[in-house]
Amino acid sequence: MNSFDQVVKNFRFLLFSEIVSKVFIFLNGSLIVRYLLAGKFGVLSFALAFTSILGIVMDLGLNLLIIREVSKEREGFARYFNNILTVKLILALLIYIAAFCVLKLLGYSPEIRRVVYIMMFFAIFNSIVLTCNAMFQAFEKMEYQAGGVVFYNLLLFTGIISGRALGLSVIGFAWIYSLAALFLCFYSLILYSVKIGNLKFSIEGKFLRRIIKMALPFFVIDSCVALYFYADTVMLSLLVPDPEKSIGWYNAATRISLFLQFIPLVFSTALFPLASRISIVSDGSLSRMHRRSVRLLSLIGIPLGFGISLFAEIIIKTVFGATYLPAAYSLRISIWATILIFLTTPFTRLMFVLDKQFLVARITLLFTAVTIFLNSLLIPHFGYIGASVSAVVGMSVSMILSSVVAHRLGYPLYRKMYVDIAKIVLVGLFASAAIKIFNAGTAISLFIFLCPNIYFFLRIIDKEERQYFKSIFRYRI
Repeated sequence: MNSFDQVVKNFRFLLFSEIVSKVFIFLNGSLIVRYLLAGKFGVLSFALAFTSILGIVMDLGLNLLIIREVSKEREGFARYFNNILTVKLILALLIYIAAFCVLKLLGYSPEIRRVVYIMMFFAIFNSIVLTCNAMFQAFEKMEYQAGGVVFYNLLLFTGIISGRALGLSVIGFAWIYSLAALFLCFYSLILYSVKIGNLKFSIEGKFLRRIIKMALPFFVIDSCVALYFYADTVMLSLLVPDPEKSIGWYNAATRISLFLQFIPLVFSTALFPLASRISIVSDGSLSRMHRRSVRLLSLIGIPLGFGISLFAEIIIKTVFGATYLPAAYSLRISIWATILIFLTTPFTRLMFVLDKQFLVARITLLFTAVTIFLNSLLIPHFGYIGASVSAVVGMSVSMILSSVVAHRLGYPLYRKMYVDIAKIVLVGLFASAAIKIFNAGTAISLFIFLCPNIYFFLRIIDKEERQYFKSIFRYRI
């Protein structure tokens, strides 16, 4: 199988698993949100945010390092996996104790503390799963990861349906999340042991010091990204009155935005192992791959941004119910942070491939600091709307800095690409304005029809890009 076919195969597996995952996230989210209502959903959202931030400490940035290093040289894969898994288990105990102390010191309610303590198990099991997935990606066995995603979401969906039928509280739903993650952890470890290598526990001090030092930029990046996505929820819990409802509305909007992030995630995950190999032998091929990635993600992301902004109220009401309509104001703003992630992802992956993760770490540290600073200014006055604005501004900083750095590294975007991106934006504006006079159903259909057809008419999509899209959907695995 040639490199293009391998990328398409991996992309299709990841795309399938992510679509299944996101469909279940919509279903699960809708079921939980409608059952718990804004206040209790806010408690669960806070627990997920808090444990996700602490979970980054368990990862130490080592997962991306595994993908990059094992993709280049697979002979030493077992040494990476066994040492990292052992370190994660030790860190898990220390972090659990730290979480217990922090929550007591901050004076959170007993209910919130109990939910967080349970969700810490979810974070621990998920961290182990991510290490297994990193190894699957390094070996370009995306089907193993895809199977785990489907398995986990089926378990979680079944648990949520059962929890609603049994009348469980928010604490019960926290246990459902953790137990589903436990079964996924068993699945991933067993699959690794059977298909890739033997599972052993080991600690090699010198080796660990070396790889932790190498992974430090990835750790800084992961920490800042976690703070970017979750610090706003924690800050809402501390800076606004009646925080549970605000957190519930805000996280309802961000769930929609997070749903769409599977597109750049799948795209970059499928390309990363191949790009790492190409960087060794062909700088020109890597440059072409980078430019093409920016174009494709722009073609997909920008129209999505206009569509979600235009139909925010319909989406929120349909998915979460009328009681969550205040979330529509946040969704109209926060969706553009997600679209900026579409555009930024190719630049950050390019720097990872070029072993320039220190540059990504600096950019991530800067835009996260900007976001948190703006949150501290805007949240006390504007609540969750202020958090949405901060997210967009912060990601704009990331996009601008990443493109400038890539240009200086010798990977500029051609003038024609900037013109095409401007055309894509204008098409989105035109389509949005043209359908305002129609009712909701007709407007949505027209928007979906107009954007791609105008792209073809203006020749924004070239023949090679058409072939890529056809290959993704017609390729036989």
